[in-house]
Amino acid sequence: MTTHETTDLVEVTAAAMAAGRPILIHDDQLCVIAVAAELVDAETITDLAVNARGVISVAMAAERLDALQIPRMEHSAGSRLPGYTVSVDAVVGTTTGISAADRAKTVQALLAKEPDGRIAVPGHVMPIRAADGGIIERAGIAEAAVALAEIAGLEPVVCVCEVLEEDGSALRPENLAAHPRFSTLPPISPLLVRAHRRGLTELAPVKTETFHEAMSLLAAGVAGVTTRDPEGRPRGMLATAVTSYTDAPPSLLISAAHSSRTHDPLVDAAGIGVHLLSQDQHDVATVLAGKSDDKFAELDWGWDADVPRIRGSLAYMRCERARCFVHYDHTIVIADVETTELGDALPLIYFERTLGWQLVQSGA
Repeated sequence: MTTHETTDLVEVTAAAMAAGRPILIHDDQLCVIAVAAELVDAETITDLAVNARGVISVAMAAERLDALQIPRMEHSAGSRLPGYTVSVDAVVGTTTGISAADRAKTVQALLAKEPDGRIAVPGHVMPIRAADGGIIERAGIAEAAVALAEIAGLEPVVCVCEVLEEDGSALRPENLAAHPRFSTLPPISPLLVRAHRRGLTELAPVKTETFHEAMSLLAAGVAGVTTRDPEGRPRGMLATAVTSYTDAPPSLLISAAHSSRTHDPLVDAAGIGVHLLSQDQHDVATVLAGKSDDKFAELDWGWDADVPRIRGSLAYMRCERARCFVHYDHTIVIADVETTELGDALPLIYFERTLGWQLVQSGA
C-alpha cells in the first residue's frame, strides 16, 4: 500500500468517525468498534452491548485522564496490557450506572477537561489511557482510536468495544466478513494510523519505550537455543537476537540477557543447539519463552551428545561455544557451527510482539 493510499484510508476513516458512524480498528488478534465519545448515546451503547458483546471502554489521551485525576489500574512490571484505569460512573443524571442511558451519560461525562464532581469511582465504564506519546509511541488500538479522533477534529475521547463471536471468543480480523452487523465497516489497523501520523508529527527524542516500539517493527525469525547445565539437565530459551556471524568458519552470534535463567548454562557449556523454529512450532516457542523449571517436559526432544535437540525444527545447528563478550546487561556468545540439518517448513515470525505472522508469497 502506498503512502497516498494509507493517507486516504486514514482520512476516510476519520471522516466516518466525525460523521458519527462506528469504525473498526483491528490488530492481528482483535476487532474493536470505535465511536467518538461526543456522539455516543444510549442507542450506541445498546448496539455495542448487543452486537459487539465486549467490554465497553473509553480510550482517552493521557493528559485528559491526568486532568480528570482518574487513577490507573496496577499491572505487573513489564505488562503490555492497555493502560486501564479504575472504572467510573457519571454522578449527574444516572441511577445504577449500568443501563445504556447511564453508560452513555458516563461517556459524555468523560469529555470534561477538569474534575468537577461529576465522575465517581468505581463504576461501569472503564477508561483506557493511551500512551503518553500517543500512536507514535505505541501502535495500540486505544492510541489509534484517539489519533483518529484528533485527525477528525474531535475531542481525543473515544468509546471502544471489542467484537466477540457468539461463543464468546474474540472475533479475529479474518472472520470479520461473516459478522452480521459489522462486516461492511472499513477496517483499519493501528500501524496504518501511525504511518499517517508519522507524516505529520516529528518524532520525540528516543527513550526506552519508543526504542522498544521501534524494535518491535523489526520482523524476525525465532530460534530456540538449548544447552545443559552443570548437573546435566537440559536448558533452553527463546531468542530473536540470533544471527550469522562469519561463514569461514561458519559461526553464529547469540545475545543472551543476564536475567535469563539459561544465561549461565549457555555461557559455561561447550555444546549449544540453535533451532530455527517453524510456523508449526508456536507451542514450542511459548514453552521456551516461559519460566517453567522443567520446560523440556513439554517438548519433543532428545540428546544430541551433550546438546538437547528439539525435533521438528526448520533448521537445527549443533554448535560449540567459541567466545563470550559481556556488554551492558547481555552476553554475546559466539558459537562455531559443527553440524547443520534442514527441515521443510516455513519460519515462525515475530513482529509487533506477536508470534505467528506468516510469510505470504505475492503472485507473479
